[in-house]
Amino acid sequence: MTPKMLIVAFDESDRLYVERSREAGFAVQVLDCLEPYHRRLQRWFGNGLLHVVGHREEVRAAVASEMFQCAIVAEGADYVQTGLIVQSLHAAGIPRVMVVTKHRDRRAVYRRLGAQVVLTADSPAEAWGQIASLLPSLATA
Repeated sequence: MTPKMLIVAFDESDRLYVERSREAGFAVQVLDCLEPYHRRLQRWFGNGLLHVVGHREEVRAAVASEMFQCAIVAEGADYVQTGLIVQSLHAAGIPRVMVVTKHRDRRAVYRRLGAQVVLTADSPAEAWGQIASLLPSLATA
């Protein structure tokens, strides 16, 4: 069975996570739960979206039903919104939620909200170098 990865992306540069995750053998979907980002996400990721109305319980239920093995959450401009998404993914039972942030001081916050791994990186390419080292154990889980 192909392992499933959920990506939370807010920027076109986050497409790297999708591309590299697919190359690593994951079936990938991108969470589309915030209306202001819907059109952009649709343009960037096409049919690879998991579209959910942006209410916490609906997001939790939709994500739980997909049974993802892991998630990569790229921090958006609104870190509070990002935190709420992390909390929903954790509540949905994703075994490994990884958050990428540029701000070291937010690491503890994301951990308290349910992220098992919080990476600090200035770009998706830099973050991927750290994420890739975590993936082999996920792909065989």
